[in-house]
Amino acid sequence: GDRIPMTDNVKLMFEVEDLRNASPATVSRAGIIYVSDSDLDWKPVLDAWLRKRPDAQAKMLASSFSKYIGECAGPKDVGHLFQFMIRRCHAVMSASRVGMVEATLRLLTGLLDGADLSVSEADASGELERLVLLSITWGIGGLLEPEDRSKFDEYLRELSENMPPNEMTCYECTINLDTMEWEPWSPPSWKYPKMEVEFSTLLVPTVDSTSASFLLSNIHKQRAPVMMIGGSGTAKTTTAQMFFDAMDAESMLIKRVNFSSATTSGMFQAAVEGELDKRGGKNFGPPSGKSMTLFLDDVSMPEVNKWGDQPTLELVRQLVETGGVCFLDKDKRGDFKVMEDLLYIAAMNHPGGGKNDIPNRLKRHFFIFNMTTPSQSTIFSIYGAMLAGKYPASKVPEDFGSVAKGLPAATVSLWTWVRQKMLPSPAKFHYIFNLRELSRVFQGILRVSRESVSTAPMLTHLWRHECQRVFMDKLVTIEDKQSFQSQLDQTTATLLADARGGGLAAAGPCGR
Repeated sequence: GDRIPMTDNVKLMFEVEDLRNASPATVSRAGIIYVSDSDLDWKPVLDAWLRKRPDAQAKMLASSFSKYIGECAGPKDVGHLFQFMIRRCHAVMSASRVGMVEATLRLLTGLLDGADLSVSEADASGELERLVLLSITWGIGGLLEPEDRSKFDEYLRELSENMPPNEMTCYECTINLDTMEWEPWSPPSWKYPKMEVEFSTLLVPTVDSTSASFLLSNIHKQRAPVMMIGGSGTAKTTTAQMFFDAMDAESMLIKRVNFSSATTSGMFQAAVEGELDKRGGKNFGPPSGKSMTLFLDDVSMPEVNKWGDQPTLELVRQLVETGGVCFLDKDKRGDFKVMEDLLYIAAMNHPGGGKNDIPNRLKRHFFIFNMTTPSQSTIFSIYGAMLAGKYPASKVPEDFGSVAKGLPAATVSLWTWVRQKMLPSPAKFHYIFNLRELSRVFQGILRVSRESVSTAPMLTHLWRHECQRVFMDKLVTIEDKQSFQSQLDQTTATLLADARGGGLAAAGPCGR
């Protein structure tokens, strides 16, 4: 490359994560200072935050953090909670201890801002302890899957008597900021729209989406970035859309940026700049003095280059971290362009298995939590509500209503069997049956007009057809198709066992 001459008063300082791409010549000519992540660790972050709280409150909070996280005494003693996480749990994404503690404090800050604490010191101590427990649950344990969440909940119960009732985990509850007591998440009621709408626009609130919306709201109101991670079909985008729908459109604009392996830094910068107006000098912002939330969907998708870097995400990090990017115009190239009033919500898939992670320097700016696969009861409630809205009990025969009521359980049973038996292999690499396949079955049922399906056998035929279209059409061998057809017949027989009208006996097995 070219040599760039520099004057004597120019000094260069680089902040890098590692030296894996540095040549010996570069290393020998630079003074290198190594900062270990265990030199200071998370304790100074907590101490700095506690100094900003009222003295009486800070003392009680410090006691709670010491009780539930432990003390940071060195690289081998980072706190009993982190030691438990290392030994017993597996997070879906790697995150630094400092980042997890920062996320905990950020959530706790939002909770304290809206909390109605008691005047009595004894009562306030218990209330603050519950707030700390809720913050630790999502700030430190938010990256766990359901099995590890149960272990995390059990560990906290060994340390505290301030946990929710035994029948509920700390992930299934929130704290009422008026009464300062635990209460289960309560999704808002949902009604099926009176007019026919697209299936993709039907957003049914669930316990998972309610808890996610709570976290999004709490962090977003502090103007801090927040990220949802989860496998395919865990409703990350849907949850974000429900959150955006509840915003005030008069003061907040939404800009969705979809990332792919082909997204470059220039494409991302152009997408953001196209939504901003000049406010004066080198300052730009959303029009009419509004704020704008950038929804960065599939943010981990940009290609990793041969040096292991993701230049597109480094530009995202620069924008999130410094509040701007550099001009690309020839006459201003290199000058810093300030982008005001931007907020960030991101979503990405679990890293690993061929899917990219994101740079740690970007990751540390976000409050990150995991969107788990919905439980069977949640799936039943979503699609049960849709079918009940499409075919109200008052407008369909009794046997029709019985079949419609049993469709969610029957479909989940069949979907579970397919996932367990039809596994991907080198010759069947496309044998992937996630929650999207499940939703496509119901999408096909709900797209048919009510007048076209008037009897229980017709609904049964329609459901079987959709199951074959979604699941069986993916299968490539005669043996797999026959096995699926046999399982479909068994599931149909179970579905119709208690329904009036004879079911399969009257309808006959439905072939292709």
